[in-house]
Amino acid sequence: MPRHNGVNAVTFENSFGEEKTLRKTERRGWQVQQDIGPIGAMGRSTGRLIGEKIRKIRTEKGMTMRELGIQVLPGYSDYAIKVRIQEIETASKYRKDGQTYGIRIGTLYAIAFALGVTPSSLLPSMEEVMKESGVKLAAKDQLIV
Repeated sequence: MPRHNGVNAVTFENSFGEEKTLRKTERRGWQVQQDIGPIGAMGRSTGRLIGEKIRKIRTEKGMTMRELGIQVLPGYSDYAIKVRIQEIETASKYRKDGQTYGIRIGTLYAIAFALGVTPSSLLPSMEEVMKESGVKLAAKDQLIV
């Protein structure tokens, strides 16, 4: 069985003739890898790009994760602050189904305020998102991965 990034994986063809990949993880056992499509790919890429911009601006301003977190997450413990800011900067917050999700709009605004920038300065351009996600415009208003 092939190994990929420390995870066992096997590819097979289902009864509809579609190629699927099963991955075995430490935490969840065997799971069919989901095809996230162009919208999902763009969403994941957007979260990563926003996190990179937040980290870049934070470090340029000489601010630690803790200093940012105290302003954005009042009342959280130092550990919780570090974990949450790290999740935002690496786009690695997980739902119960194992999928990642990005930053919420309210949190984006709070971070922008704490960093002294506009929320729009933390957002990547459409070109950046499409390049990062590998999504291309196939025809008028049609996206493909």
